Amino acid sequence: KGLVMEFLSPEEWRSLGGPPSFDSVTRDVYEPGTSRTAAEIVAVARGLASAGAALHAAGVMHGDLYAHNTLFRSAAVATALPRAPAATTPHANKPAAKLSDFGAAFFYPPGSSVGRELERTEARAYGVMLEEMVGAHDGATAGDAGLTVAAVAAIAAECVGPRGGRPAFADIAARVGQPEGV
Repeated sequence: KGLVMEFLSPEEWRSLGGPPSFDSVTRDVYEPGTSRTAAEIVAVARGLASAGAALHAAGVMHGDLYAHNTLFRSAAVATALPRAPAATTPHANKPAAKLSDFGAAFFYPPGSSVGRELERTEARAYGVMLEEMVGAHDGATAGDAGLTVAAVAAIAAECVGPRGGRPAFADIAARVGQPEGV
């Protein structure tokens, strides 16, 4: 078995954040003054929930679900890209997020109780990242009709809440909707 990933252009896709520093210890670091649009926050919530749901359904733990392992196409980059033909890439000009760096990934028995506990751990990491994204919201818009920044913040709170109440990625993905632009 193996894992084959698509090539992503470095002009289009960048790391969402940097790895923790000695000052931040366990939190990813971001460029000073970084702000995110509602569309970008929604794109990260949807892209990573979808990836988490697919991985955990197959019994795969990513093991390092943080901003420094998330490839991100910002609204500014998506807008600046040459328009792709709609027939081949209908969402290429939208913000999007993809999970990367599977170096810490490992397998577990799908549907097992140990798998559910591992998924709860990964849901917490997802929630922390969403909190960071919501904290950087530019405040310009609330989100789209399908998902608001306030709804993303509520999901983040559930994910970082008490372990037994953390949602499964399949449930999160159903609530946030399918990603666009990937």
